[in-house]
Amino acid sequence: MMVNFFSRLAEFEEKVMLHGQMVTRALLVLVLGLLVTKFIHKYLRLGLTKINLNRTLISVICQSLHILMLVVVIAFTLEQLGMASAVVYRVLANISIGVIGVFIIFRPYLPTLPFKPGDQVELDDYLGIIESTSFLHTRLRTFDGRTIYIPNKKVMVETVTNYDITMARQIRLDFPIGYQEDIARVKKVLFEVLDEDPRIVKKHKNKIFVKGFGESGIKLTVRFWVKNEDYWPGRTGVTEKVKAQLDQEGIAIQFPQRAVHVYHHQKGDPLVLGPKTLEIEGLKEQISSLQMPSEEKDDVG
Repeated sequence: MMVNFFSRLAEFEEKVMLHGQMVTRALLVLVLGLLVTKFIHKYLRLGLTKINLNRTLISVICQSLHILMLVVVIAFTLEQLGMASAVVYRVLANISIGVIGVFIIFRPYLPTLPFKPGDQVELDDYLGIIESTSFLHTRLRTFDGRTIYIPNKKVMVETVTNYDITMARQIRLDFPIGYQEDIARVKKVLFEVLDEDPRIVKKHKNKIFVKGFGESGIKLTVRFWVKNEDYWPGRTGVTEKVKAQLDQEGIAIQFPQRAVHVYHHQKGDPLVLGPKTLEIEGLKEQISSLQMPSEEKDDVG
């Protein structure tokens, strides 16, 4: 028994000495290859995004290159394990070509998420930035610092608003002015503010409409376009500039208000109560007729 044990131990030690370095090299090649592949895939996607290529084309290029790089890493790993290089490259080349072909042909029919990491989206009543996606969940960081994990099965059936699909967004602001103001003059002042703001995209025409008549003034709506990254600075900045310019021009922004009229009645003047008009003296006579006689008052007393 002891002889068999020591003989097996010696055999295992011999195999470790023979193949240990080979396995170590293979693991090292695999780990480094996967890290390099991930690094190249990430920065290739960023570089292609900056040159404004079509999103579908970017995805096809990145995924195809990612598959080819994985094939190369696996081939080098197997080669370090002692497999014949010609056989490895031939088999993996056929597999990679088949996978890429299937991916390109059937990709339009595969369900995909309507966003990518870094996009600003409104999803499941939450507004924020997509941080990452996995097979099961999407991680969303809201603007107040919360991290929300949303199941992907819910993402596929919910309405998703992606604010980064287009390069620019339209901003709509309402400014009520008094009925006594000159609308043409107010519109001229507003157009000057919009034309001078550098954040507004000039290829889109700025528009100002009379939206309607309110209880306290005329409703004007201003519409202009800004880049996605300038949405909130543009919205708040233009609002502040409009307020300052209207104050400088002596144009007041209206707010809800009520006018109260007080009437002073003198003796002998008619008293108006809804649709009926009563004479004050006649009203006094009606009131006096309802009073009890003096004898009844004494009896009660």
